[in-house]
Amino acid sequence: NLMILEAAGCDEYNTLLIASGSTAADSLSASSTGQPILMVGEELTAEQKTWLKDNKFSQYVILGGNAAVSASVQKAIADISGTEVKRLAGSNRFETSTKIAAEFFECVDDVTFAYGWDFPDGLSGGPVANACGAPVILITDSADECSFAKNYLNKWELGHAYIMGGTARISDKTVTGMIDYLDIA
Repeated sequence: NLMILEAAGCDEYNTLLIASGSTAADSLSASSTGQPILMVGEELTAEQKTWLKDNKFSQYVILGGNAAVSASVQKAIADISGTEVKRLAGSNRFETSTKIAAEFFECVDDVTFAYGWDFPDGLSGGPVANACGAPVILITDSADECSFAKNYLNKWELGHAYIMGGTARISDKTVTGMIDYLDIA
């Protein structure tokens, strides 16, 4: 992760996102923001601490709750950066997904849906969503897990919805329900 961040260069970015390096849900939701993402474990490594000292950002945002990124990592980043570290977390990955979208997308014309319990489709869809200026929203065929997406998207008049993956992950019934609910073609 650090090698990728170094190769990509972070000088032009004001915000650094911090996500779990062992689970993908929160970083998938953030993949469409175009912001650099630092993947962490239970504690920061010596290399990560050095990198954070050498690369300053005006805003640091942790993605997910304490189970995803520990409070000790949050404190360490705050100590190194000398600034407050914001946390975007919901009651689960599906609500966190909508909190990330709300933070980084001021106006939503298009949306990208990805299956919330595995990463390949969402990972592939992140660049597409970024190119479209659309958030990645995690859903499944569960009405409870889709409820966060419906609540978040209710305030927007959407033009397009992109579904990442096949019907084995997100059924046509769920897609139709989301499209009918969102009143888009």
